[in-house]
Amino acid sequence: MERTFKGPHVVLRIKQKIRIRLNELDVIEEHNRIFEKVGHVALGKFGASWHQTKCDNFAKEIRSGATKHLYLVFKTASGYKGFRAKIRNVVLTGKSQGRLLAYPDYYNQLQHQPSLFDSVLAKKPSMWFELAERLESHSLKKLRLLSNDRPLLDSLNQSRAAMMLVTEKN
Repeated sequence: MERTFKGPHVVLRIKQKIRIRLNELDVIEEHNRIFEKVGHVALGKFGASWHQTKCDNFAKEIRSGATKHLYLVFKTASGYKGFRAKIRNVVLTGKSQGRLLAYPDYYNQLQHQPSLFDSVLAKKPSMWFELAERLESHSLKKLRLLSNDRPLLDSLNQSRAAMMLVTEKN
């Protein structure tokens, strides 16, 4: 019998490297650097976000003790690589209720960068995942989509969805 670890957890597809003007930055390193300084870090999601109710319900589950993880996934020459950190809170942009979010400076620099064909779809994140841990390398093999129980790795090859909800099975 498979055991499911509490979820759902969130998977975001990302590019590991981001170009800001002439600098190429590693997204994982940039976020971990901020975490090391202040003990938490916010990671922004660009494009479509959740509705306020979904954010509130997800955050409420975390406050009540549920463990939720954010998995960052990017394509490599040999497949997909994943990183994971525990989520501390989820907020929509502009709805942080006076909380100061700690995040890498490149988010601010994106707003001043000219739009190029290889740039992000939006210049500001639509929502933020506050992380309570460093992003660490993590296997994606045990992750299954919440919607249909298919293995995440199979779905990554067939879908272009930027954000997915998953469970982790042992």
